Amino acid sequence: DYALLMDRTQFDVRIISLDKRSNSANEHFLEEADIPIIYLSELRYSAEQKLNIIQKVIRKYARYYDLKRIIKEEKPDILHVHLFIGKYLRTISIKQCRINLFYTVHNVLEHYYDPTGKNRKKYLAYKEIKRLLKKEDLQLIALHDGMNQELREMFKKDRVISVNKGINLDRLHKDLYDRNAIRVALGIKQETYVIGHVGRFHEQKNHELIMNIFRQICERNMDAHLLLIGEGILRQQVEMQIREWHLEKKVTILQKRTDIPELMCAMDVFLFPSRWEGFGNVLIEAQSMELPCVVSDKISSNVIVNSNVKVVSIVDDVNTWTEAVVEMKNRECVASEKITDYDIRNSVKKLEKIYLGKEIPG
Repeated sequence: DYALLMDRTQFDVRIISLDKRSNSANEHFLEEADIPIIYLSELRYSAEQKLNIIQKVIRKYARYYDLKRIIKEEKPDILHVHLFIGKYLRTISIKQCRINLFYTVHNVLEHYYDPTGKNRKKYLAYKEIKRLLKKEDLQLIALHDGMNQELREMFKKDRVISVNKGINLDRLHKDLYDRNAIRVALGIKQETYVIGHVGRFHEQKNHELIMNIFRQICERNMDAHLLLIGEGILRQQVEMQIREWHLEKKVTILQKRTDIPELMCAMDVFLFPSRWEGFGNVLIEAQSMELPCVVSDKISSNVIVNSNVKVVSIVDDVNTWTEAVVEMKNRECVASEKITDYDIRNSVKKLEKIYLGKEIPG
């Protein structure tokens, strides 16, 4: 999204992916906009090729060499990295290549780093960021002010910039969509109470709790439907649970969708009981769509921008969560003006200023 909206007269953008192509909607959007994507995992083996164990090891470690070669060939002015990418920069002298290095942290710090050394993987990730800060003038970017303060404290750095994770607000207005038509297309009756969730099927998103809440709601003989949008490694586990509880006609799972605002328009409440979240931009989207939301207390308060959100403790039992979801039925909601703080166009403009040295870290 950021790449698509950047000023192409000032910035020539390339995307480097550690993995192979997955034919996602985002990939297609970038390709249509003539923004090249370099897949490191496809430089030696094709995406369709089945690899043996030796080839998998070669592919894994070849990324270090291939990334270094690409950086040498492309000669970028700016390298903006994400996730657990720090270790792949070990072979590249960023300063010597005169590259400005930026790193955006996308999740709660405790799930990335461990300064104590109790978790080896997270400790190594912490040490890698420390090295990049010291030797390569890495500029840290936080998704909100709360994360900014945490980064300053953990890495003992005063130069951290906050860039709100931008959302395309142009599509996030419920008046743009025909709620009845969307429900008809989904096979959901107009009077049914629809509980929705958007997120990958992963431990972080807590689908286990979502399913238990919905099961209790059904046991109350409520005319309810659960709409799950996402994909991931735990999807089959959820599908097994649906069959075991005979909820096949009451649960819909949708994958690889680009029409999230339309689907949110069909919902009555948005359920977001994540075990942890760095930002949770989908919650901003739900609030913009004027949906009442029930969320866990692991969601940053920076992402709660109006009174439509009810926060429940992650340690509370399923009965408490169920009551919270039921209480939201027929609740009238309005969007908050604070939503505009997360307009992606403003975030991109700020990022462009940072790249051009016009935004001074403070």
